[in-house]
Amino acid sequence: MFEYGWKTQLSAFVQFLNYRLSFYFLEHFEGIASVGIFSIGVTFSEAIWTITRSIAVILYSDVVNSKSSEESIEKTKEALKLTFILMIGFVLGIIIIPSQVYEIIFGKEFRDTKEIMLLLSPGIFAIAVSDMVGHYFSGMRELKILNVKSIVGLVVTVAFSFIAVPRWGILGACIATTSSYLVSAFLLFRKFYSSTPFNLKDYMVSKEEIQLLKEKFLKK
Repeated sequence: MFEYGWKTQLSAFVQFLNYRLSFYFLEHFEGIASVGIFSIGVTFSEAIWTITRSIAVILYSDVVNSKSSEESIEKTKEALKLTFILMIGFVLGIIIIPSQVYEIIFGKEFRDTKEIMLLLSPGIFAIAVSDMVGHYFSGMRELKILNVKSIVGLVVTVAFSFIAVPRWGILGACIATTSSYLVSAFLLFRKFYSSTPFNLKDYMVSKEEIQLLKEKFLKK
């Protein structure tokens, strides 16, 4: 329990720093007011993860109880496909909603919320999809890659925050956060696809799957 637990918690703690360390850099260089504006965009963007993380938990259970690595890989690719499609929908939603909507809800100070969300969306997208791969590795007890991607992501966050936040403020914090997310996701995907072939169909919904979803929906 200790051998498995400390590695999992180390990865979770370092990843938490990746999610929030830019707040402290922003407060230091720009002041507490900028943190409030930035946090609204981050909160809205990360709310998307609620659904995808639910899928990841189910995937983790499937991988742990899987009878073979091939079956685990196949289930992971199915989860990747579903998450990929869902994230496209959410990102399109971010693009469609006018920036004036955020001003009406939160006030004129938050007129840049949409811009913040757009800058964060590539990283939010990457983390949401790569979470499936992360839970696959966790279920397979390959925890080294999880710690590596979290630590590398943290280094990117710190390095980019020192460079970008003093120069561009909130937008610099967005760049630092997104860069960290993209690098972390890239490391997970690289590890996953080094042991399994990459196919575009892993992210494309087939006619059979659409038909299956229709049947399940009509049945319910």
